[in-house]
Amino acid sequence: SRVSWLLLSYLPVFVKSKVADFRQGAAALDDALETEWHEAHREGAADLSGLISELKGFYVKCGQVIATRSDLFPKEYSVEMAHMVDSVNPLPFSIVRQVVERELLGGLPLDEVFERFDPQPLGSASIAQVHRARLRGSSRDVAVKVQRPHVEPRLMSDISVIKIFSYATRGLFPLDYYVVFSELEEQLSEEFDFVAEAAAMDRLADAMAR
Repeated sequence: SRVSWLLLSYLPVFVKSKVADFRQGAAALDDALETEWHEAHREGAADLSGLISELKGFYVKCGQVIATRSDLFPKEYSVEMAHMVDSVNPLPFSIVRQVVERELLGGLPLDEVFERFDPQPLGSASIAQVHRARLRGSSRDVAVKVQRPHVEPRLMSDISVIKIFSYATRGLFPLDYYVVFSELEEQLSEEFDFVAEAAAMDRLADAMAR
């Protein structure tokens, strides 16, 4: 419903553009309309950014896609969502410690394995966040990627809602966002498997070394 109101805010400039196209108006009018479109995009981007920050979950992933794909979305939206790429509200360190000790260390205390573990993440996003750490007996720093607890079912539920909305509004946009989010759903389902991701990183490192 919030996004529906956001779309309705575009109605005045949309109607003006259709009338201008019909009348084949002067260049000065085109410039004025272009300015109106940019202003509508700036306001819409600010509203959508606030909504995504409020809803969290997969909506943040959508914000990251918007931020990195200015070929698919208006530039104003990509600029407004840029902060979502690596600075989404991080998990409290107490939860990070629990997840690492339970899922990575098999119940061992964090301090037994790591000489140092920075509580402040290097970056945080919709699925996970990354911390710098150092293993005991090693002078080498490592990156520890921590998945947000119970994130998979929530994100997959969120994307089904967005797909329903994008399917219902397919005719309103110059691009079929239903296809975009369907492809994103396929990609997303692979992003929860950090073991597969680590194996891919090893293969890439091996290929680069050779």
